This record gives sequence, structure tokens and C-alpha cells, in this order.
Amino acid sequence: MSLHAHLTSPRAPRPTLTLALSCGLYGLGALSALSGCGAPPPPPPTPSAPTPAQLKADAEAKAKAEAEAKARAEARAEAQAEAERREAEAQESRAEQAQEEALKESYALLIEARALMSKGELEGAQKVYERVAARTPSIPEAHYNLGVLAERASLPQVARGHYEAALTAKANFSQAWLALVRFALRADDARGALSLVEGRLQSDPENIALMNARCRLLNALGERRDEVVRVAKLALRQDEQNTPAMINLATAYASEGKHELAIAILENAKALDKNNPEVYARIAQSQAALGDELPARLTLEEAVALPQGSSAEIHNQLGLIYHRAGDYPSAELQFKRALELWPQMIEAQVNLGNALKGQQRFGEASDAFTQALSMRPQFPPALYNLGILYLDGTFSDLPKLDQLKRSLEHFNAFLATQPTQEEVTLVEGFIKECNRLIEVQTKILEQQRAAASAPPPPVDAPVDAPVDAPVDAPVDAPVDAPVDA
Repeated sequence: MSLHAHLTSPRAPRPTLTLALSCGLYGLGALSALSGCGAPPPPPPTPSAPTPAQLKADAEAKAKAEAEAKARAEARAEAQAEAERREAEAQESRAEQAQEEALKESYALLIEARALMSKGELEGAQKVYERVAARTPSIPEAHYNLGVLAERASLPQVARGHYEAALTAKANFSQAWLALVRFALRADDARGALSLVEGRLQSDPENIALMNARCRLLNALGERRDEVVRVAKLALRQDEQNTPAMINLATAYASEGKHELAIAILENAKALDKNNPEVYARIAQSQAALGDELPARLTLEEAVALPQGSSAEIHNQLGLIYHRAGDYPSAELQFKRALELWPQMIEAQVNLGNALKGQQRFGEASDAFTQALSMRPQFPPALYNLGILYLDGTFSDLPKLDQLKRSLEHFNAFLATQPTQEEVTLVEGFIKECNRLIEVQTKILEQQRAAASAPPPPVDAPVDAPVDAPVDAPVDAPVDAPVDA
């Protein structure tokens, strides 16, 4: 066939190789390579067991890898902790810096607030103190002065809250402790306050503020004067400029009649703290005890003129000096100011009644004494002064006989309060006088009724005058002194 014919003719199937070989024709190596034999292949050769050296090497390699992985993990953790520590330190540093800046600003604001107080701009001072208390609550002075301003605004409960906040900021802040002691004394709870302070001292025996508070309460109770002197001197050895300790020491000496020594100590306290009204009040008490009424009045006038104001007790004390001098209008103003600061001050309420009586405003005086009885029923000074008022006063809308009967009722109510024997003797004399005047007034009324019912006399008959002329005032009018708060 030609080449062309061969190339163009259809391709014939290629021959295939069919393997049908006997196993015996090839070796084991050929049989393993061919799948045409029906017998299974022989098992693979068994690996040889690792030697101890290999096992050791493998274990060491594994331990090394694990150690390296652990080291890397610890390094990552340490790096993370270091980063967190640095961030915390940075945050703490920023916080400390912010706190330092806040403190610096707050102390500058305190200076501003003090200046406003010294000018009498109390509303502006209050706003500044509020900013300080909100920005840096750890400064006790801001809380304390907010309490002082609240007391001046006749908000005693608000003031108490500020004083307690001052102690939260600083547990040994003396002024706040003494302010709370004053509240306790006003509530007649000196014993309870003393128990509280002594309990606190057991857990904090070195707290000078608590020592001062305890001495203040002991002075108020009139107890353990020697201990007050000892503790006050101890406090002054630790802090020679501690004005509360000076006041306690001077008060203890004054109670022993050592008024010159008390004044000398208080003058030192005044030089250190010229805006402390209590220093002035204690000086005035000793001056008055020495008979120096004018210096005492001038000292108290300084106290009530202080920029941040004074206390109800000091206004009442000044009012008593005006009253003793016969300046009843000035006394009235001071007693009213005391009641503005402390509306429940019953001593000032009674004293106000006496100041009004001194101005012959008898109806207003009666209202003032009655208001005192609404504060404390059967209050002896109010009952006594009402008895005097209706015995001596003039009431245009009240018949004289009814007036005298009221006087008698109040005197008898006073005797039921268990007064001293001296007071009993005094009031019994007033009752005797009151009964005599009642008899006179009764006789006058009987004569008037008889005259009204009798037939008219003859035209030419003389007109008889009454046998007994009425007596409008007692022979010995009592001099009533106001109650010394």
C-alpha cells in the first residue's frame, strides 16, 4: 500500500497487551509493582523501636518548645501588664494633676469668699463656697461656712447638714464639732451629746477637736472643771494657737470667779481669731461679771457687727444689757434678731415680752409671753412675767377686775412649778397684793351697781362720794428682770 493510502485510510485499532502471566515468571519485586496478581501484598516492614537517647532527645525538644511558648506568653502578658500599669500611672498622674489644679483653684476661691464675707456680701460668698464644696468636697472650710450662712438665714437643719459634711471631710475640724455641740445645748441634750463625743474619743483619743467638744459640754454642765483645765492646757501644749481650747480654759476660769485671767486668755484668742463671735461673747460675760457694763456692751456690739454675723445667744446677751440700761427699743431689736436666728429660743421670747412691757406695749407683751408658753407649757419665767404684766399693766379692752384675776391665775400656776423658797416668798407677796386689789375692784363694782339701782336723790340733797377710792396700781410695784439665757 502506498504511503498516501496508508495515511488516509481509517485507523485500525491499536493492539493491546493483555497480561495473563504466571506468578512464577517474576520475582517478588515485580509482583509488588503489579496488581494483576490476586494474592495480598506482604505487610510493611516493622519499624525499629526508638532508643533511650532518641526518647530523651524528643522529650527535651518538646520541653524546650513548651518552655519557649510559655516564655513568649509570659512576655506578652508582662508587656500587656506593663502597658496597663503605665496607662494607670498616666491616668493617676492626670487625676492628681487635675486634683491639684482643682485644689489650687478652690483655695483661691476661698480667699475670694472670705473677702466677700468681710464686705458683708453674703449671697456672693455663699455661691463661691458652694462652688468650692462641689468641686473639692474634701475642704471642710467651705462646708462649715455654708453652715454659718445657713444659720444666719434661719435654716438650722440646713446648717446642721453642712457642719456634718465638714466633719466628713475632716474628722477633727473643731469649728464643726463645736457648732454641733451648740445645737445639742439648744436642744437641752448636753448629756446625750457628751455621751456621743466620749464614745468617739474612745476610738480616736488623740482627736483634739473631740477633746474641745467634750470640754465645752462639761463647761455647759458645770462639771469636772479641773479636768477641763487639764485637757485645755494639754491641747494648747500641742497647738498653742488653738482658740477653742483657749475659750474652754477661760470659761472654766470664769466659772471659778477668775474673770481677769479669763479675759486675758480670751484677748489672746481674739488676736488669733478676730472673727470668732464667741470670743467676744465670753469677754463680755466676764466684763459684766466685773461690773463693767459699758465695756461689755461695746464688746457685744463688736460681735454682732462681725461680717459673717453672730449667734442667737449673743444677740440675746446684748439685748439683756440694753434692757438693764432701760433702752427697751434696742433690746427689742436684739431679742427679735435672736428669734430670727433661732425661732425656738424661749429665753429670747420671754425677754422680748419684757422689752415690750418696758415700752408699755402691754398687749404685745402678753402675746410674747403667751408665745413662750406655746413653746414650753408651764415655763416658769413666762408664767411669772404674765402675772407681773397683768398686775401692773393697763389693758384698754380688759376690765381691771378680769385683769387682776388673770394675774392671780398666772401667779398660782407659777407656784405649781416648784420654785425656790425665795421665789415663793416673792410671789406670795404679789398674790397678797393682787387679792387686795381684787377686793377693792369688787367693792367699786358693788358700789356702782348699788348706785345704778338706787332711786335718784332729792333735788336739794348732796351727792355722796364713794367711801373707798380705787387704787389703780399696787403700792410696791415689782421690778421684773428679764431671764438671762
